[in-house]
Amino acid sequence: DELKNRMASAQDGTRATTFEGHLRQGNQALGANRLEEAQREYEKALAMRPNDPDCHHRLAVVADKQRKFGLADDHYEAALKVRPRDPNLLSDYGYSFSLRGGEDQRAEATLNEGLSISPSHKGAMANLGAIYAKQGRYEEALTMFRRGGSEAEAQHYMVQLFPQRSPAAEAFAQNGNANTPRNAPPMPEERPDLRGMTAEQLK
Repeated sequence: DELKNRMASAQDGTRATTFEGHLRQGNQALGANRLEEAQREYEKALAMRPNDPDCHHRLAVVADKQRKFGLADDHYEAALKVRPRDPNLLSDYGYSFSLRGGEDQRAEATLNEGLSISPSHKGAMANLGAIYAKQGRYEEALTMFRRGGSEAEAQHYMVQLFPQRSPAAEAFAQNGNANTPRNAPPMPEERPDLRGMTAEQLK
């Protein structure tokens, strides 16, 4: 399959750096959104340690960004075989499902599984709140955002997702970014279909 083929091709050049070096270079490339470079580095690391859950997790995130969801599933499932109760993995896998049309139920179930393991996991709460918002579940979204952050941060999310209903919407409209919490995600320059955006896209 595609995953095995890519791992085999990654055998070339694995001696160039250490396993940790490939991971580090992959992380740097991913942080700069150089997805193909990140994928190459992670695959070289994976060729050295084929069952490493961190490699599989990072490759799953890259595949999500490339919208290669079948490949993402392969990597998430491989990572979960090693770490079945990893809330970070479950949070990202739930987020992955939320990117796909018609997968909100699986996204919600996966995120709730992560929260059952780590009830204070902020990423899972933010992603679950974004799913509720996409479905128009205003009160549930607000509750989840409040669980995952401060009241100011929760209202900041809600202004973006529900500008007509959020208690902070009127003040935000009058003052622009003046009331944006210091640690809250910045407002995007463009706001297309905000109700369909995930927590990752709101950052």
